[in-house]
Amino acid sequence: MSHTHPIRDETDELVFVAIAAYREPELASTIRSCLEQATFPERLRFGVSLQYDDDIPGAEFDCLDELAEHTTIRAVRRPWTASRGGCHARWTAQGLYDGERYTLQCDAHSRLAPGWDAILVATMDERPSAKPL
Repeated sequence: MSHTHPIRDETDELVFVAIAAYREPELASTIRSCLEQATFPERLRFGVSLQYDDDIPGAEFDCLDELAEHTTIRAVRRPWTASRGGCHARWTAQGLYDGERYTLQCDAHSRLAPGWDAILVATMDERPSAKPL
């Protein structure tokens, strides 16, 4: 499937990326992949439910701090021992949504394809719906 429609050059084309991370050492790499593979990384906004474990490198409380200097990351942090499960973590991440036009929910150990954001928008445009999922 080829997507030739470019993402529109409008200020309301923000993409919210919701991520729930439970003791996940790949979280920072996932966010880097989102940014590096995006056609328009400046349009990305992240909402992260981080259930951290300071004993796992890459899954500690402050693992998002360096990335937050380069993109918008809204995060809820709690120790993994206070986790209330995956569904609650996804709900918490989605609660960080701030009106962005598009949303992607992905796992904290994901890698994205080149141009994934433009493909997401083009796919939504090709299949218009009043209440898309």
